[in-house]
Amino acid sequence: MNFHLVPNLYKDNDIIYHYTTSETALSHILKSMKLRLSPRSLSLDPIENTEHFFSYSGCRNGEGIPADARRLTNEAKEKLRKTKQVCFCKNNSIEYENGMTFPPFEKYGFAKPRMWDQYGDKYKGVCLAFSLKKLLENAAKVNIEGDNINYITYRQSEVNHLSIDTDKLTRDGYDKYEQVYSDYLIKRLFNKHNDYVHENEYRLCSFADGNYAYIDIKDALRGVVISNLSINPFLYKGFKDTLTNYQNIDIQILSFSNQTLNIQSYESREKLYKRIEEAKKQ
Repeated sequence: MNFHLVPNLYKDNDIIYHYTTSETALSHILKSMKLRLSPRSLSLDPIENTEHFFSYSGCRNGEGIPADARRLTNEAKEKLRKTKQVCFCKNNSIEYENGMTFPPFEKYGFAKPRMWDQYGDKYKGVCLAFSLKKLLENAAKVNIEGDNINYITYRQSEVNHLSIDTDKLTRDGYDKYEQVYSDYLIKRLFNKHNDYVHENEYRLCSFADGNYAYIDIKDALRGVVISNLSINPFLYKGFKDTLTNYQNIDIQILSFSNQTLNIQSYESREKLYKRIEEAKKQ
């Protein structure tokens, strides 16, 4: 494996990765210079796309649920209904230990087979590399929140469930208690079952009105990793032309072959295409 060919850019722990299809990358993300956050209800994970269960404590027998608790529930449901998200993979901590000069590919967020399969168009898509710092700067401008995913078990999810405490709601006042409960709900948005731990996910969430939310990426995009199973002269030209609107974007081609991975620069593949075209003219 050509470990030494992985540019230092992709070893930077500020870099996070988003998998998608070539068509989506070219026709939408790179062209518009925006990344879309989609409704959480569309998530493939049934734990994420089901409604939150609300429960109550402190209610006295026969009194029912107080009006403030019902108000809090309705406002929380509305906020969750509007939740939109977009997901990324991070690098695992890339360290140089025990004389290992070149980290294994498993360390990199762009080299996750399950992500290429599920989100990268069955290994035929692309993986976009972003600066997390820049994304968060842009996210703050449009009230988008980001955090690392916290991987938990089913049991931990049950234990961490928080009922609406009607006594405390009355004692603390609506505004103070609403903030505490809202923080709890937001924190749950960044939980995921620990079976997904190898995704090493980072997530951005929005609660804006509308079906979708968007975040600017022009100054946050750093690189594009393209699968060798889809790259061809036509697609190559499409990426080359589209990326002229950006500055200093590194482009790599990830090759899946011989039960392993290799990575090579776009420039080396460009030379290959030129030789092919020259051969056709002869």
